[in-house]
Amino acid sequence: MQIKYIPSKGIIIDDNEIYWNEKRSIIRNYLENKHQEDDSIITMDAYFEGEEPKIFNQKRDIYQNFHSEENLFFLSYDENDELIEFEFHIDIDVQIENINIKSGQELAEIINNFETNSHKVFEIEQGNYLIPSLKISLMDDEYMGGDSENTLSYFYVAKDISHLEEEIIE
Repeated sequence: MQIKYIPSKGIIIDDNEIYWNEKRSIIRNYLENKHQEDDSIITMDAYFEGEEPKIFNQKRDIYQNFHSEENLFFLSYDENDELIEFEFHIDIDVQIENINIKSGQELAEIINNFETNSHKVFEIEQGNYLIPSLKISLMDDEYMGGDSENTLSYFYVAKDISHLEEEIIE
């Protein structure tokens, strides 16, 4: 299953154009209601010493083996049930502008393709990359807990990545 990412607008899955801020119920209909709802409240006490606990209301739908293909992706929503994030974990096949990226592809090749197309890539941590101009985060298999370093294992795009841009060290 190939996904097309349209920077600053959204994604296309199987001819379904899904835009940032689109309502969850509409997206679920586009995707044949093949989701598993995974809403939860997350408290992050341990990570913020000396501060009040941070509470996050996570609202997401999980799609696994969509259209009987091996894949795993998440769509996350804000408090108004409007699309804000897309994560792809298994069987990544995404087209961005004139660049196609796939699971298992060497990250050095992917990074070179983005930089050749005038998109600066930052390594946040070893195996964790950010492309601010496209609002994309990429991670290698080892960073995600696998055995293969330097190959694509995770693809993330969002309406707003300011929370990730804070991590950039030039």
